Amino acid sequence: KGKIRHSSFPSANTHEYALRELKLKLKGVKWIIKIDLFKYFEHMDFNVLMSILEEKLEDRRFTDLIRKALNAGHFNYFGVKSEVSDIPIKNLRSLLYPILIDIFLERVDNYISSLEYQFTKMFSKEIKLSYVRAEDQLILGVIGSYSDCVNIINLLIDFFKQNLFLEVSREAFDIINLSNTKEASSIIFLGVRLSIIDLKLSSFNNTKKITLTAPINSIISKLTEAGFLKGRKSIPKLTWTPFNKDVIILLYQSWFLSIMDYYGKVRNKYKLA
Repeated sequence: KGKIRHSSFPSANTHEYALRELKLKLKGVKWIIKIDLFKYFEHMDFNVLMSILEEKLEDRRFTDLIRKALNAGHFNYFGVKSEVSDIPIKNLRSLLYPILIDIFLERVDNYISSLEYQFTKMFSKEIKLSYVRAEDQLILGVIGSYSDCVNIINLLIDFFKQNLFLEVSREAFDIINLSNTKEASSIIFLGVRLSIIDLKLSSFNNTKKITLTAPINSIISKLTEAGFLKGRKSIPKLTWTPFNKDVIILLYQSWFLSIMDYYGKVRNKYKLA
């Protein structure tokens, strides 16, 4: 229920589909559990990953090739850094990562889909869950109490340990109250910030609407890191000076259009230009 996996997105623009689903799934929920697993995958047991992979693939030549790639360090974002490269190490992302993480977390998808029934059976209390995942970013919407969220987290921590041999601490989970507008606006999913708008339909009817906005400060920070800005002001991209003006214009346009396309559906996209 509410399960979304990266591989199941129907179009090339997967982030747009995931964000649209996020707005739909979180409608009416009171709490959000945001799960950040990225740093825990650095200590993943590749034998567990390979056992899951070998359940799905019979070709041992192919799985052996993947195992060799994992042993060589071609799994996570850190990859293998060249001494002559000026690319920040956190931007060195393996092409294997999204595919293997999706396969690895499929068990989590299935488990969360069964959590409603399991929770009711264990605690004799009904709750409603909605779930969205894109690669290693997970968000759970909960209609229930704060203690329900804590119980769900404990169940997930136990599941990670018992079924995936992944030691995930309580720090990986954030419980966010959607009725707190400031707290809810701290949620960033796929590089897009959630914002809560109060819709006062009448003096007796006050509902909240979830909207998506671009995190302007974060984008400015990334453009600064990439060498386009300094002190929030544009500066020449010196590494492009060997190119002729037509190529430079094309490169600038590609960056601009990529950003505008990625944030094409957000509420504050006019601020990006």
